[in-house]
Amino acid sequence: MIYRTTGYLFLLPLLSGCVDLSPYQQIPAPVEGNYPSVYRQSAPAGNVNSQAAKVTPHHEVYEEKRATVIDPVVLALVNESKATEQRGGISSAISTLERGVRIRPRDPLLWGRLAKLRLQQDKPVLAENLARKSLALIKSGTNRPLQSSNWLVIAGALKQQGKIKEANLASQKAKILK
Repeated sequence: MIYRTTGYLFLLPLLSGCVDLSPYQQIPAPVEGNYPSVYRQSAPAGNVNSQAAKVTPHHEVYEEKRATVIDPVVLALVNESKATEQRGGISSAISTLERGVRIRPRDPLLWGRLAKLRLQQDKPVLAENLARKSLALIKSGTNRPLQSSNWLVIAGALKQQGKIKEANLASQKAKILK
């Protein structure tokens, strides 16, 4: 027992010297290239040869482009669901989109496409809720075609529910966004 404790006491100073507890206080060096990085370096406007460069976190650059860039995973799932739907497998298309929603729950394109299919299945309440979820996930002022499509789904769902006045308002919103 004494030998085991003594062995641990000799080992402890060796291990404590190898551990650096400050990696979160260091800023990674900027990396240039065409691949994703944590930080992207850009030169100040007007002075390309300047040594002083602004370091922009990559997530800020991504946030600016997120409204127009479609995630390849989402695009593949949407295309797969469209192909399955054209072959007559609406249930399989829905399950593909539901899998996509589990993978990317904050992607409005998946929710909007799922809403369209649910409307085709004569499930208007579910279709309306899914389209509204898609609208809620879209950043304001961006992706107007998807917003318009969602409002058309909402209009169709409201018509199926017998809410003609609300359906007309939703149709008008869709026309404004086109």
